[in-house]
Amino acid sequence: MNDYDDFVTDTLHRGVTDLATPLDTLAPNAIAAGGRIRRRRTAIAVISGVGCVAALSAATYGVSRLGGEPAQVVDSTSLFAAAPTSTPTATVTPTPSSDTSPGVPVHLVLDGWTCEEFAIDQKSWCIGPDGVNASVNWRPASEFDAWHGGDSDKTADWVGPRLGHWFATVSLTPGGGHLAQQLGEALVWE
Repeated sequence: MNDYDDFVTDTLHRGVTDLATPLDTLAPNAIAAGGRIRRRRTAIAVISGVGCVAALSAATYGVSRLGGEPAQVVDSTSLFAAAPTSTPTATVTPTPSSDTSPGVPVHLVLDGWTCEEFAIDQKSWCIGPDGVNASVNWRPASEFDAWHGGDSDKTADWVGPRLGHWFATVSLTPGGGHLAQQLGEALVWE
């Protein structure tokens, strides 16, 4: 090494040893900034989650409101028609041999229970005392054996008898299974 290298090395060494890092100032500021960043990220995550739940709820509510008569369902191929044409509206008329229904063939009639019916999904969503929820489904008689035969993916708290072209099932939210028989017996068929 030469004198210049010694000079640079000594200067750098003196500069580093004289350097005093203000950790007592930097550490609390860094911790506070980190806390602000975490709170901001948490708030954004919560607001985003609430927004997603609200959007999903609005979409679900909108879809449930479409469930009127099956004749109101729009054929997706008509959305891409080249020119406007007049299309006749279809009227669904149930026949005795049909396994489909334009209306609701069964209703839950029990004090303290209110139901919203979704004919297109063949079910009613019912809310009872103490916030217990129940799904009442009417199903085609052709599925009766699968529900009574122990098919592993066919489960309900109560499965009713076959009545003509239909039978009903009742599924309750957890903790409400003891009401299944009572709800099944309160079903009124049209």
